[in-house]
Amino acid sequence: MKMKGLLAAGLTLVACASASGTPGEALYDPITERFIMAPYPAAAPWKQVSDRHRRGGSIAVWVPADQDLEHARDLLTKQMILGRNKVEASELASELAKGLAERCQDAHIEGPSRGTEDGNDVAYAEVSCSLQQLVLLKVIRGHEALYAAQREFRREPDAAALREANSYLAEQVYLCPVSGGTGRCAHLPSVFE
Repeated sequence: MKMKGLLAAGLTLVACASASGTPGEALYDPITERFIMAPYPAAAPWKQVSDRHRRGGSIAVWVPADQDLEHARDLLTKQMILGRNKVEASELASELAKGLAERCQDAHIEGPSRGTEDGNDVAYAEVSCSLQQLVLLKVIRGHEALYAAQREFRREPDAAALREANSYLAEQVYLCPVSGGTGRCAHLPSVFE
């Protein structure tokens, strides 16, 4: 199974991608909450290779500085999905994981596991393929949208890379109110990620 299929599946599950810093009514961006994704930890910053916006949401994709989208061994995807406010984080995580699993040989899905972070429902899931490919998912249910982060390895990660990816999703991917947050949301950057 070609991993382009996994990326294409993710791209078709949402209509568009956003890296914009401020909400825009014309783009139907949420106006009370911000989906924060810190830059992925690396010696050289990862580069953004895709950024699409549509009425139904947004999707942006990054790869390491020394890779391109066509030959990427590592991918980071940020999604915002509008119009599905009644869907639970675990439901979307399950839907995304099943979509990824359909496009990979001998897929195994772990999760979704549910939780709460910063007052928001979250879900984590993992999809592994027989070709030593692995996708880690985190979904957050906000008041205005659903948000998903996806870390994809197109080769089997070592234990350190897997720990780093799980830590990144847990600690560096979160949802904050535009103003008045607490904890990690208390001091948001002036330009949102």
